[in-house]
Amino acid sequence: MKNKKTTGLLPKQKPDPYAYVKQARLVYGFFDICDTLVYIGSSCLTLDELEYNHRNAFTLWPKEAKKQKRFRVMLRDAEPDYGEFRRLLELECTRPVIEAFEGQMLRSFKPYYNDDMDPVASSKYYGRY
Repeated sequence: MKNKKTTGLLPKQKPDPYAYVKQARLVYGFFDICDTLVYIGSSCLTLDELEYNHRNAFTLWPKEAKKQKRFRVMLRDAEPDYGEFRRLLELECTRPVIEAFEGQMLRSFKPYYNDDMDPVASSKYYGRY
């Protein structure tokens, strides 16, 4: 059995069994009230579902409160109707493919609330696929 330090797996993280399954996935952006793109992410959820998850992260997952990203903290502290989630790209593809597109957009637009500019490398490091 490999040492967790060498595999990059963190406790409680399991590989995504659907990572290599082609399915509808999207790259989305969050635009603030000045219509500035301040966050980019990717998901296999619908736009409504991922917006709900982001805006309600602290009540949905209270044990994870200390691990929440700056973007979710901002949404928690903002007015309920602040900003807008928008679909930037939608494809039927695998997780590594949509994350490659997400990474290109991150490096091009450099959104304020994104800390990680290489989602493919992060997913490999954290054992998501």
